[in-house]
Amino acid sequence: MIKRTIQIFALISGISIIVVMAAVSYSKWFNNVIAIVPSPYRYGDLYFFSNHPKFRINTSNQAKINKVKSQSNIRLTIIGDSYLNGISKDNLIAKNFDHIDWDYVPDTIPSFQSGKKNILVIETTERYARWRLKIRNLVGIGEKYIPPINHEIKLNAEDNIQFLLTNFDFLLNLKEIKSLIYLKLFNRYDSRIAKPNGTERLYLNETIEESITSSSYSSISEEEISEIVNNLNMVQQDVLKLGFEEVYLSIIPNAASIYNYNGKKYNHLIERIQQHPNLKMTCINAYQLLSAPKDNVFHYSDSHWNSFGQQLWIDEINKTISAPKN
Repeated sequence: MIKRTIQIFALISGISIIVVMAAVSYSKWFNNVIAIVPSPYRYGDLYFFSNHPKFRINTSNQAKINKVKSQSNIRLTIIGDSYLNGISKDNLIAKNFDHIDWDYVPDTIPSFQSGKKNILVIETTERYARWRLKIRNLVGIGEKYIPPINHEIKLNAEDNIQFLLTNFDFLLNLKEIKSLIYLKLFNRYDSRIAKPNGTERLYLNETIEESITSSSYSSISEEEISEIVNNLNMVQQDVLKLGFEEVYLSIIPNAASIYNYNGKKYNHLIERIQQHPNLKMTCINAYQLLSAPKDNVFHYSDSHWNSFGQQLWIDEINKTISAPKN
């Protein structure tokens, strides 16, 4: 009888595992599950990677970006990345707004309308600037390509199961204990995150490690700076020929460029590009903008700016694109 019961239990368990595996492997089913599971990034991407208990800080409870009255004659296109998350046309003074994600460069925008002031802003985070700003073919004019929206959190069943089983708050305590044990006893930490070392915030390791080109502290030659500047000049020529009247560059600094990590030496990449004597493109100086405030402009547990930093940048964008051109 006991043997029979064990066999039945094993059969039911096996079938259940197969059903769960199938469910999390099938995107439509898993998308429904995601709707009731907390976002893994609610405490910041850096906390999600590290599970350091000191940095379990809710990043979703931040101020809303101000809404502004639009100007009907401005049509704005921004080539940008995840720093634009949460920004909509309601926050921008431009009546018409197109966002091209760097993942889909080169992309197209609808044909220009007469009577509009067509403006392009090239926004990139600093850690990707050294390769993104060497891309020449950024945008075209024509029928806008709309990429498919991918709602899946993970791409395979094993990762999906882990996501479902470990993403609730009551289970994060166990992950935090594991993280501290590895850090305190074995001096091991998630390779994507720089070791906290008593600092008040977490940093992406790729922005810290000098041997990585995305780092704020990596070496960069004058030849490479000149290469980037020359390409930006060609990009400006290309997009002006398409019909844009104004082109701006805005490089969002790494948090490590604003808040120094362990006394490392900043390579001043942003300033060296923006202040280069040969650069013809006008810059919206996010480095200066975000360096000035005494208040924090970056999340402590996330690699992105907070709502205060984002609002400063949006206000500068609106000020710039609405100003009369000399």
